[in-house]
Amino acid sequence: MIIIDEAPLVDENTIAGSVAPIRSHTRPIMTRTGNKDFVSKMVMITSAPLKSTYFYTHFMKKLDAMAKKDRTQFACAINYEAVIRAGIHPAEFFESERRDSTEASFQMEYNSVFVGAEMNSVFPYDLVESCRTLSNVEYAMPNSSKAKYIMSLDFASSERETGDNAVITVIKLSERPDGSYMKHVVFIRSYHGWKHRKLVQEMRDIYLRFPNIEKIIYDKNGPGSGLDGYMMDAFTDPATGKELPGWIADTININVSNTIPILREIIASQEYNKRLTSSILIALERKTIALPINSRYIYDGVIEDGEDDNKPKKKMRMEEVAIYKEADALQVELGTIIPKLNEFGQVVTYVPSRSKVKKDRYSSLGMALEYLYSIEVEKKMDMRRTHGEACYALVSDF
Repeated sequence: MIIIDEAPLVDENTIAGSVAPIRSHTRPIMTRTGNKDFVSKMVMITSAPLKSTYFYTHFMKKLDAMAKKDRTQFACAINYEAVIRAGIHPAEFFESERRDSTEASFQMEYNSVFVGAEMNSVFPYDLVESCRTLSNVEYAMPNSSKAKYIMSLDFASSERETGDNAVITVIKLSERPDGSYMKHVVFIRSYHGWKHRKLVQEMRDIYLRFPNIEKIIYDKNGPGSGLDGYMMDAFTDPATGKELPGWIADTININVSNTIPILREIIASQEYNKRLTSSILIALERKTIALPINSRYIYDGVIEDGEDDNKPKKKMRMEEVAIYKEADALQVELGTIIPKLNEFGQVVTYVPSRSKVKKDRYSSLGMALEYLYSIEVEKKMDMRRTHGEACYALVSDF
């Protein structure tokens, strides 16, 4: 019997080319002793991965074979309730895990729920997965970093269990020769039920940890209205005691004492939502965005990617591990975004496929990328104007 734990982490070609053929091995001792040889079995174990993995396809094929009464195939899923009944873990353990995890992560890890993109999703799982290449997230900016950063906020303050979350995203920028940026999503965090003042204080704390932040994007309409009244106040760095200027919109042309014009205020609309969605899609398709790798590769605070296993690895702090889990939830949200069509088949806007599905991380990321895309377009136009373009003409007299 061959047992493969955490099967999705094992390369499919390795299983098909190296492991599976071992099952065809015969046992001469069975023949010599007058016994019938038996078929070797392979057991694959894991918590539920994404639908985009080969394991999901393999699992569904086994279920289909069982439905057709093939007794040589078997597949089953066990959730956390069975573990509680068996006395392996108490219910309190799972309640704690649910509080500390995103809902998507909990459902996959403990409820055997395969998560994947909806039919007609704008962001297929394979496309998003191909951009989940960032191993090093950042809870704070590295010392002496010269990189530029931007921060975006999708605001919500409802305390209802089913209410939306506020989400803050921080993106680290690397300039490319063509005028675009490589966008490293180094920080994501969601907040439930936080009110204006508390959330603004959190934004200030993040700003102090990432002092190279050059722009803060947020929606000034709806729940976000009134945030500017809190953000324009000066605040103090508790580490140095230094007073820092408040934040105001970058569209304010008059001089406001002790403030910096760092806020990009956006007004959400259907047209803006289409630009936001397009900006995410462009970044994913052009591979100009790097999202944190899947949290499945992290065990006990260490990335277990199969590379440099003998090299000592630094254990991450809990806040850093949480960023990878937030990226998992972001991928789930992206997989639910579908186009909403009018009666003529034209795209009106983009919405989650189900009414109760959240899109807070998608919105926060999209606001940042929509802003960056507009900057990239301006930079490329400036580059063309600066370098000029050759113009050839033929002049003659008749």
